[in-house]
Amino acid sequence: MQTIAQDFGIPVNYFVEVNFPGLQNMVNAIGGIHLAFKDPLRDREYVNGQATNPTGLRVLKTGCQVVNGNQALALVRSRNLQYEVKGVWYNDYGSDFTRIRNQQAFFRAVIHQLNAEITNPIALTGFISAAAHNLTIDETMTEGTMVNLAREFHNFPPGSLKSVTLPTVGPYITSGGADVLLPAAAADDVVIKNFLAFGTSATASPATTTTTSPGGSSTATTASMTSTAAASATSTAILASATSTTIPASGASATTTTSNQTTVTTIAPTPAGEAPIYNNASASYDPTPC
Repeated sequence: MQTIAQDFGIPVNYFVEVNFPGLQNMVNAIGGIHLAFKDPLRDREYVNGQATNPTGLRVLKTGCQVVNGNQALALVRSRNLQYEVKGVWYNDYGSDFTRIRNQQAFFRAVIHQLNAEITNPIALTGFISAAAHNLTIDETMTEGTMVNLAREFHNFPPGSLKSVTLPTVGPYITSGGADVLLPAAAADDVVIKNFLAFGTSATASPATTTTTSPGGSSTATTASMTSTAAASATSTAILASATSTTIPASGASATTTTSNQTTVTTIAPTPAGEAPIYNNASASYDPTPC
């Protein structure tokens, strides 16, 4: 909450935290969500040369279909996606960025289904019951506040859910061998200002250039923002605000921060000629609400 307020200038009044079983149960309580899949999808990670499916994602049927709580949870967690075309499985190199897009599709599908079920008292009772047992709710958030929010967002159209992903620079390699991306300060400032102005006045959208790395994969940042839920802070933004880095005129400098016995090393980017990557490219195999 402090990071969102600091980086985006958005005060956060309340918070609600849902656990994994809660997400599954709430999706099941409204009869599942409807998503369309152009290609079969699965989660695939290799450990010691052996293929595993850590989230259990396995969608073999294409087209519009009902997705239950178990597969909905697997979809929003997967960051090692594979998609099938004509019997051949291909790796998705979007990682966190693909997961961001899948989460955005998930939220739109949930909104659509909730609007459809709003007149079904049995479904709504089940949804509320599932939520009550699997949520951590801010103790200052009263029942009246929750009721008022429900009324405020009743029949909220899924198409009105606007989302953006912050531009980045990089990737860079830390001393520990990890690939990291850093905020593109000037480009981020434009995106954040336009995001905050959404709904209040006409704003010019930033360039929609997508840059790919030499390996052919789109580099990206690990966060997105939605206009209905303020903003979702990025790990890179948190990292940047937690460290103090002086960027030299050329080359790159390493900054190491140690907190609670956890050491994180970041690499400051070379500013000269560094073009921001907007991370807004979609993939043909992205699921969409239907």
